[in-house]
Amino acid sequence: MRRRAGGSNPSVQPLWRARARGLPVPRVPVGFGGVRIGAGRIAMPRGMELTLNGLAQGFITDRIVDLLRAGGAEHTLVDMGEIRALGGPWRVALGEERVDLTDRAMATTEAGGFRFPDGTPHLIDPMTGAARASWPRLAVIAPEAGLADALSTGLSLADADTIRATLAALPGVQVLTPDRRFG
Repeated sequence: MRRRAGGSNPSVQPLWRARARGLPVPRVPVGFGGVRIGAGRIAMPRGMELTLNGLAQGFITDRIVDLLRAGGAEHTLVDMGEIRALGGPWRVALGEERVDLTDRAMATTEAGGFRFPDGTPHLIDPMTGAARASWPRLAVIAPEAGLADALSTGLSLADADTIRATLAALPGVQVLTPDRRFG
């Protein structure tokens, strides 16, 4: 059975924390099956933790762009860890490549950006608990930074066919790797 990755999975935090400390990976719930969301409350099974690291920078970037736009800004580039252009074109660096953004966002995930003590990449496969990456660097260009951020993290674990299938449902989204362009 082929696994699909299409976005960040915030439930991997206990696995990430154990790997970062060089400890054995615990058996804890991963996925949202046991999460209950109600008015003013989120309940999770014992041992479950969430991280918003694969989503937060893009979300914050989008909120800042919304505030700037509401204040009358028409031409600015916001970089809060992920990039979003208001107006443009803005030329941004992606390794040795340059990318022009106009009213678009770009988020990048680099497998080597941080490594666990055992040398494996900082990306956790929620299906297996393994630290791995399918691409050394993967960037997503999308209308919003939150979407680009979530996709860049999740698609870093995906194969080329899964990326193509994901992008088929997301018109206007592009994926760039060091040797390929999708979308």
